[in-house]
Order: sequence, then structure tokens, then C-alpha cells
Amino acid sequence: MIRARRIVLGAFALAAVLAYWWVPRALRPMAFFGVRRVDVMGAHYLAPDAVVQAMELRPAASVFDDLGVVEDRLMRTGSLLEARVRRRLPATLAVSIVEKEPVALAAGPLGLTPLSRDARALPYD
Repeated sequence: MIRARRIVLGAFALAAVLAYWWVPRALRPMAFFGVRRVDVMGAHYLAPDAVVQAMELRPAASVFDDLGVVEDRLMRTGSLLEARVRRRLPATLAVSIVEKEPVALAAGPLGLTPLSRDARALPYD
């Protein structure tokens, strides 16, 4: 009796682990889970459109794609301290960002350019 219970519990645990790995891969190609909306929170200096563009989503992007890659793309802009992307099913990505604060202005090729604390130019309009 106890052995049968352990086998059943082990089978359920294995099924749960496999489902965690397999279900997103099985749902990824479904158009129902394609990204149709991106909500951007925390953007004060960057335009939300610039944040979405920096995400470099492919045309058939799914909410089940690797979000770590998307967060890395956002961090490459050089204007963010933190970026977090979460799924909101069925078709929304929620993006929370913390931007670097501009602390000074310097002469640049197109006029005044905002600078961060480490004296790097920020891509703010």
C-alpha cells in the first residue's frame, strides 16, 4: 500500500515536471498566444514605442518565448537600470523598467544630450 502510494506520487511529480517543460513548448506555435499587446510601465524618459522597438520581437512572437532574451535586449539600450518582462495570458507582455536618471546635459551633435551619472550619453529625446 505504501509502496503503491509512493509510485503514484512519484508519477505525479514526474508528470508535473514534464508539464512545466513541455506545455509552453507545445503552446508556443499557437496563434492564440501570439503577442498582440505590450504594456510598458516605468517609462518616463523613453517613449513606450522605443521600449517595444528595443525588445526586437519577431513578427510571430509568442508569450511563451524566452523572456530572459527579451530582457537582455532591453538592457543593451544602455538607458535602463532594470528590465523585467512578464506574461499576461493569452497575448500580452507586461514590461516594467527602471530608467537611468539624467543628471547633466552636454553639447552633442544634435544639440544638448542628457548624461547619466557615469557620464554616458542617454538615448532620451
